[in-house]
Amino acid sequence: MSNAKQILKNILRTASGLPGVYQLYRLPSLHAAPVHINDARRRLEAISPRPPQRTNAPSFKYEADPNIEISIILPCYNVEDYVGDCIRSILVQKTSHTFEIIAVNDGSTDGTLSVLRSLAKDDSRIVIIDQHNKGLAGARNTGVDNMRGQYLLFVDSDDALAPEYLEHMMHALRNGDCDYVSSSYTYVDEDGKPMFREYPRTLDTAWGRLFPRTIWQRLRFPEGYLFEDTLQAFCITPRYRELAIKDFGYLYRYRSSSISHALNVKSIDTYWIVEELLHDCRKDSVPFDQRLYDTTIHHLGQLMYWRTRNFPPEQQQILFSVCCDLLGSIPEFSRMRTTLTGCEKDVERSLRTGNYRLWKASCLFLNLQTL
Repeated sequence: MSNAKQILKNILRTASGLPGVYQLYRLPSLHAAPVHINDARRRLEAISPRPPQRTNAPSFKYEADPNIEISIILPCYNVEDYVGDCIRSILVQKTSHTFEIIAVNDGSTDGTLSVLRSLAKDDSRIVIIDQHNKGLAGARNTGVDNMRGQYLLFVDSDDALAPEYLEHMMHALRNGDCDYVSSSYTYVDEDGKPMFREYPRTLDTAWGRLFPRTIWQRLRFPEGYLFEDTLQAFCITPRYRELAIKDFGYLYRYRSSSISHALNVKSIDTYWIVEELLHDCRKDSVPFDQRLYDTTIHHLGQLMYWRTRNFPPEQQQILFSVCCDLLGSIPEFSRMRTTLTGCEKDVERSLRTGNYRLWKASCLFLNLQTL
């Protein structure tokens, strides 16, 4: 990130946090006329259809192998410039724990598969699965289906691990009062040079977390969607105890061309995946409690706005109206009020009253504060 960009972000963050600034922006929005579009869901489908719902129940192809402790799942798509460094950083881990690397080549059109085969030729711990392109979720699911380890770690194929990362993660999981462990991480640039560290962890991503195999017995990523990592917030965090450790050994490569930075009509998946995962929560008896309610408010507010911020106003209003309808359709949420603070309370108010202008104002300020 350039110094100029960082300075601008610091100015915006500081300005948004000054006393009274938000109130000046908020007041004209408080009593705006409500927005409600009766056929909003149909119109949203016309802009970007909802991906098909899953029909097959997940299952492991192999029993856990007592000789393999950790399955490291590496989804690979057009990463010939990075995947070699990623795998080598895993192979040189200073650890007493056994592991396998399941590298899923997801229909790459560059030299990714050749790099994988060259590395696997010299190390039997690397398992290559070559498949037609199914997207990040489909590649990860293939890895989970084929794992033989007792524990599971996702690593993105353009990232890397510090030499003692696995040892620290396994020690934390086995000695902590928890179900799974999440690490902090270090941002690195495209050349692998450290930029800054992130703690506490602010991204609900799958990578950089060590899970027991049992958590994934019935769990898989929704395929066909962007933002598949939303699974973490809705289906894992509410059910399992997390231990967050201050280890920065996951090296997250910041690439401006990555999927997470793409903004187009497919960004409407940020809504569709919330709908899908709430359905999964209902099916799997995840409690519709305060924690899930606050998570839903956050995703229908700050994240929804940020990922669709470049949409034409008429499209964003359709999306907002669908969000209001979804929140109002869940009986358990009808009497709840968010425990989130600050602008999040106005996000909740906007979703309950159909106040589109207030939704935009509160979401904008939330994003400025977290730049």
